Amino acid sequence: MSDLRKLYDPVINAHQANPYHFSKIRNPSHVVKAYNPVCGDRFDFFLEMKENKIDSFHFHGYGCAVSMAAGSVLVKSLEGKTVDEAMGLCTSYLDTLKGKSEPCHEEWKSFTAVRDFPSRYDCAAMAWEAVRIFLNTIRKS
Repeated sequence: MSDLRKLYDPVINAHQANPYHFSKIRNPSHVVKAYNPVCGDRFDFFLEMKENKIDSFHFHGYGCAVSMAAGSVLVKSLEGKTVDEAMGLCTSYLDTLKGKSEPCHEEWKSFTAVRDFPSRYDCAAMAWEAVRIFLNTIRKS
């Protein structure tokens, strides 16, 4: 049996304790909702899109340490990126979780521990999947 403590490494603990851009934003151009009905994790992501770019990105809500940290790293990773760049990063991150690729960002390494805890995959992926779906609709419009 794997040691659950490896899921809570310093990066995850730091992002959970002090998440990046954790605040509600008034009148953003877009709001993306991420929700896991199994565990109750729920986050809203507030995006300000300008010229096909994520100009400002914040989030707010509640969830376990892994989902909070994943949301924080998501916001930090995608802010300032074009829609295509952000889509590529979402795909890369999700592939990393699934073991299909190696992390392209140092902080992403912490989330590879979910490979040993399949029941925690959704905690690490929920926000990234919701934002990826949103970005895909933006790209198609």
